[in-house]
Amino acid sequence: MFKRYYAIYDKIAKTYSGLFEQQNDAVASRLFEGQQKNKESYISVKPEDFSLHYICTMEDETGEIRDNTNTTVCEGKPNE
Repeated sequence: MFKRYYAIYDKIAKTYSGLFEQQNDAVASRLFEGQQKNKESYISVKPEDFSLHYICTMEDETGEIRDNTNTTVCEGKPNE
């Protein structure tokens, strides 16, 4: 089965972290937006410094990587 992988990009550190699997961009975006509002998450301190990126799709039985385009799914929004 093909699975989609996402990572959070820190614009200040210029690094990717938190690689995770989700069904699609909409579900991954919802989780990222939830982390922006979660006061215990490091993202919530300055969410505008982070963005969510689609990294690739991988076939979980063979390890075949497909569509490794690294595209921005959504940007962190500043706290109001």
